[in-house]
Amino acid sequence: MFRMLALARIVITENVPGWTLPKLPNGTILTHECMFSAAAVQPLVESGKDLIFEKEAFLLKALEFSDAQGNA
Repeated sequence: MFRMLALARIVITENVPGWTLPKLPNGTILTHECMFSAAAVQPLVESGKDLIFEKEAFLLKALEFSDAQGNA
C-alpha cells in the first residue's frame, strides 16, 4: 500500500512527461507500466511522516525498465 501511495504522489504532484498521459475528465491518469515496475523495487524514503520515492532515482529506475523492454 505504501508503494502505491508513493507512486500516486509522483504521478499526481510531480511533472513526469513521457510517463503519464494528461488527466482524463474522470480524473484518471494513464501511467506507463514501467512506473509500476519501478514502484515494486525502488526503495522508499522517509519524508516527515510519509514514505515517498525520491523522484530522480525513481525515474531512473523506471527508465531502466523501459530500456529492458526497448520502448522508452
